Amino acid sequence: MFTTKRFIWVALVLACCWTASAATGSAASGLKVSRSVTPRQQYRRQLDINSMDQIASSTNTNDTQSLIQVIQNVLDIPNLRDPNVGTWATQQYGQLVWWDDGAGGDNTQFPGWVNSSGQPFPFNPTASVPQDPNTGGWQKIPGELLCSVDGFVWPNNQPLFTMNISLAVTDEQYQGQPVVQPFYVSDPSTYYNNPELVKRVIITLPGKPRDTWKYVNLMNNILMYIYANTDRYQVYPGEVVIMAPIVLNQDDQAAGGVESNWLAYSHSNWQMGGSSVTPPLQNGSVTFFGALDKMVDAVMDRKWFPNVKQVVIAGHSLGGQASMRYALLRKQRRYESNVKFWIGNPGSWTWLTNSTDTQRPNWGPTNLNGEDCTADIDTWPYGLGGNTSKITKYGRSRVLANMADTLALYRWRHVQYALGLLDNGAGDTHCQAQYQGYNHLHRGSDFALALAQMPGGWPSNHSLNYVSRVSHQDYDMYATSMDFLFLRDFNTSFPDLYGHHTPKNKTAPEPAYSGDHAWEAPIYRTVAWIILVVCIVAVIGSLVVCQYCFKANANDWDRDYWEYDSKRRLL
Repeated sequence: MFTTKRFIWVALVLACCWTASAATGSAASGLKVSRSVTPRQQYRRQLDINSMDQIASSTNTNDTQSLIQVIQNVLDIPNLRDPNVGTWATQQYGQLVWWDDGAGGDNTQFPGWVNSSGQPFPFNPTASVPQDPNTGGWQKIPGELLCSVDGFVWPNNQPLFTMNISLAVTDEQYQGQPVVQPFYVSDPSTYYNNPELVKRVIITLPGKPRDTWKYVNLMNNILMYIYANTDRYQVYPGEVVIMAPIVLNQDDQAAGGVESNWLAYSHSNWQMGGSSVTPPLQNGSVTFFGALDKMVDAVMDRKWFPNVKQVVIAGHSLGGQASMRYALLRKQRRYESNVKFWIGNPGSWTWLTNSTDTQRPNWGPTNLNGEDCTADIDTWPYGLGGNTSKITKYGRSRVLANMADTLALYRWRHVQYALGLLDNGAGDTHCQAQYQGYNHLHRGSDFALALAQMPGGWPSNHSLNYVSRVSHQDYDMYATSMDFLFLRDFNTSFPDLYGHHTPKNKTAPEPAYSGDHAWEAPIYRTVAWIILVVCIVAVIGSLVVCQYCFKANANDWDRDYWEYDSKRRLL
């Protein structure tokens, strides 16, 4: 029989379950953001070019939920998660510029860019530089890069860029010469020998082959088109300077392309802020990010270009990896509000939240051939955790001292991510990169989704640019990102973060927890767990007290009568 005592016990048990469930839910919501914010769409059976065009046109927003939906639409593209699918860089899938020029489309003018006569706008080809046929090392770095076509703003055979070897990166000398990071910079004739005209400087980073001359030339081709259309863009000749560090390594040194006092790095370690290997220095090597600091400082101290307003650091492919990691670790300067970063189709990313392999978006990659790197997926340059001794010495101490400030400063920066919707190339083939995704587009979208799901949502100063009908093509990615690279905030100089003699505020302007994520701050996590523990203790205590407060609702006489009545009925 269902007695009063049993009823109370059942009610208390149900109350315990409900309370524990509610408290656990509150605690869990404070511990992490759900990885499935909106339902995934079903995979379509084939690539839909029109759908890709629609995706590319829908990223002009900073609304977190809208961007999450766009990113998930990309992640639902058929075969994006298949490491064995063939390339999408074909005319069949609508690629705008076909690779028929022997340079991956990078010697072909962007479609639709025409001159006043309706003919394709002139395209200045990249200089030919001799290489070692075995190692690929550069044998001789050109001292100047010329205009070699007619129809530009500048006449044929005029220097467009000259090499500058005056940037000393350390007080130490080598063999009586300053140790320098060589770089290309727009020839003074391109700003009419009047540095006061310059309003914007773009520092472009090379790709894996370290062919810096190619990247300044590509960026300059876009600039020439802008200069030819001043009525449309309101940017006039002489107002933009393009620079680029000449990145060299030990292969170039062996091939004869490195002077004794020039910095050279180990293989591709420069893209992660790695240290120089030559020249040998008594006071320690110089990091690539430290050399970039020197370049940016030389621009923004306004002694060289008195009226410069913005500097943009841009990198595609391996240069995109360098741009992303430099933006993450760069030391804060007073002029930081006027530094922008463009990150195009990087092969891998530095993950912003430490995790185990089961929490990475591409858990259990199928293309590892038995390799196990689960202990290192958070180790630099793939993350900020794991073996933290691997973090470049440029930023290691600041990350270890306060990682929250490092992340908050990165989220505050002006950053654009540009991803080609046909770029399903493998990119970084290391095991750690596979946990971020199988290809450029997959990894970039996973990173963008994780960024949007961090506390604080999508950063207000970041933008995402999905580019339709373009694969892993440097020039086309630059051209479709023209607004961010050349035009946005062109005549704007934001206030300094602090004065020349005022100690900087180490706290980034954007709070780590705000808006819809305010309840995920650590204080609320602690409160949620306290509520859970108090509720469990209260329920257990109530059950114990009830054992003594409530007696059976039947006495001995009642039991004797029920027993007698039951026997009588059986007879």
